Amino acid sequence: MLNAREDHIRNAYQIELHTSAKNGVGWVVNKHEIRYIRPAFYNEKVCIQSDVIEGGESELILEMIMFDEHKRNIKAVLWTNFTHINLKTGRREIHSPDFQQLLLNVRNDKVNVNEGLDNRVKELLHMCKTEQEV
Repeated sequence: MLNAREDHIRNAYQIELHTSAKNGVGWVVNKHEIRYIRPAFYNEKVCIQSDVIEGGESELILEMIMFDEHKRNIKAVLWTNFTHINLKTGRREIHSPDFQQLLLNVRNDKVNVNEGLDNRVKELLHMCKTEQEV
């Protein structure tokens, strides 16, 4: 899912993580929280949707949802907390004002992080079920 997210930000926002690293900054994972719903089989084609669901001066939370190829069934939901750091010092680094603005512009504000991942999974499963009934 993280590889898919890297592709997403490169294609949608022209952000190259290796370029950031060459400039001495990057993001480290503080925490992964994942819920597995259905198995993903070897060589199965899947669809991965990713969104920024929270962003701050030096933190961000991403939601990544793995669907089957046709986006009918959810296979897994991952929330990842990242901290922006200076790669030379290993210390927290404040996002640039432009990047903070980008986070505000792209943030999926329909996700309530405070309600937690379990509630989000229930909401997503209900949405999938409702769409399949239509």
